[in-house]
Amino acid sequence: FECIMLSVDPTSSMMVEVLEAGAFDLLVKPFANLKIVSLKVRQAVLKVRAERDRDELGRMLHAQTQDLVQRETEAEKHKHEVDEVADTEGVDLDAISGTDPLTGLPNRRTGDDRFRREAARALRYDRPLCIALASVDNLDKFIEYHGTVVAEGVLRGIASMFAGMIRDVDFIARRQGGEFLFIFPETPKDAGYIVIERIRIALGGSSFGEIDADATSPAEFRITASFGMAGLPADTMNAEILRDAAEAALVRARSTGDTVVLFHAGLASTATNHRQ
Repeated sequence: FECIMLSVDPTSSMMVEVLEAGAFDLLVKPFANLKIVSLKVRQAVLKVRAERDRDELGRMLHAQTQDLVQRETEAEKHKHEVDEVADTEGVDLDAISGTDPLTGLPNRRTGDDRFRREAARALRYDRPLCIALASVDNLDKFIEYHGTVVAEGVLRGIASMFAGMIRDVDFIARRQGGEFLFIFPETPKDAGYIVIERIRIALGGSSFGEIDADATSPAEFRITASFGMAGLPADTMNAEILRDAAEAALVRARSTGDTVVLFHAGLASTATNHRQ
């Protein structure tokens, strides 16, 4: 705040003492012109606002600097880990490098890191964020019937298709088996649903071929997937609950297969059980 002192007949020493004490100004009564008083008050208010805005900008810049330093530190630590094990036998370099060896997509570890960063950014700046979890339907039965090699080829095709149907700013990672994570920054849940529903329909209408060693022509397979979706701030303002909400929606989607389920209040108990 700022203080404006009033005096009937101030001495020179009094004026110096008041200003040295930190007063914004000293006005002499009676006032010959009330506009001068109004102007001084307005100047004091503008000074307070300017200092407040400067402090807020300083806090924002400090937070952004800290975030950048943390990212650079994590990147340097990650590089150091890769360098340390580059010549070590039996080490899964793909896992450390953040890449899924089968599909070439980011792996689960990389996906979790990206999710935490995007969720933190969305919450900090009050921006929408949508995530979706996908699970290939009946993958275990497919592997049992057609074998691991054929299944891996089909998964590569699915991963390529998924990655080709999202924007450059979006993100996709393979979690495990036939499960994938989609992250849509700056995207409300209803807008993300349109993209995922388009992907689901395209997948159901596509066929994936794999040449069998004993066959003269490639076999074609039709695959479907189930999707569970949740979003900030529509469903929650907590990152961990957001992920659990998407998991709960995916569980419901798997019960029917080849569908997209948006998280809603009725699935809250499922999400709670998942956290436990």
